[in-house]
Amino acid sequence: MSEEEKKKEEDIEELRGVFSAIIDFVKGIREPVIDLVKSLMETVSGKELGEDIATFYKKLKEIGMPEDKAMELTRNYLETRLNVLRELGSLLSKFSTKEKFKPEKIKEAIRKAKEKEEGREHQ
Repeated sequence: MSEEEKKKEEDIEELRGVFSAIIDFVKGIREPVIDLVKSLMETVSGKELGEDIATFYKKLKEIGMPEDKAMELTRNYLETRLNVLRELGSLLSKFSTKEKFKPEKIKEAIRKAKEKEEGREHQ
């Protein structure tokens, strides 16, 4: 085996190590991230969200905000809170999908890259 081939083989092994570390990292953070998102979503139950929105509106009225402006700002606040919930739900679904981080797919990509590199060497 030539020096160049040895170097390529070392690079491939290093890449395998990097991908392996990434896979382990993703596996390690998957459950904690899911738990965090679930906790965040649970703290924003319908009752708590309603109380929060009502408090927001009351504070605006207490400082003398006109009714129409207080309602507009309260609607905007509610929409923002609901958008955050949607985004958290989306994030949760991405981490819940087991199809996203399959080690077999990464190993297959490494194998194909190696075959492609070997094909170039023989040309």
